[in-house]
Amino acid sequence: MDRCSRPVLVGPVVASAVVLAVAGAPTVGRAAVVTPTATLTAKFVDRQITSDQTSILTFSITNSQQNVLSRLGFQQPMPKNLDVTSYGLRKNCGSPRVTGVHLLKVSGITVAPQSICTVDVVVMPAAEGLFEVSPQKDARIRGNLVPSDGDVLRVRDARACANSVELLCALPLRPAAPQR
Repeated sequence: MDRCSRPVLVGPVVASAVVLAVAGAPTVGRAAVVTPTATLTAKFVDRQITSDQTSILTFSITNSQQNVLSRLGFQQPMPKNLDVTSYGLRKNCGSPRVTGVHLLKVSGITVAPQSICTVDVVVMPAAEGLFEVSPQKDARIRGNLVPSDGDVLRVRDARACANSVELLCALPLRPAAPQR
């Protein structure tokens, strides 16, 4: 075999071809684009309250990547009879804009690498019931957010609890479909 007919392997090109083949990319020479993502979850601080109380609803955006993620945002509808009354702390999020009462809108989120951004909102129920807030089911996302777990707030009627034995109000509500 002469010098021109032998295959010549060049390190980085072969390594790229092997990586692409393993990653399942259809064409050698094209790099698969991996977009960094962050997860969005929602959790109530006080998960059982009476109808005259408020609870804090915390949205967490977890960036486990090595890159800064910016221009993130989401819209989360609130269940019927559960309203956002005020906006609390925003931690590790840059300077997001938070608005809305029945439809919470959060935009302009920036999350540093290996960080968790939290946005707290204060919610107040207008009735007794179970109120589910689930990014996975309802949120509209902007940017590279992946909607994940939500939470359920259990609300007892304040007047009924005031006129009854306190132990009865501490018991969980009967399982029922969350209000949406």
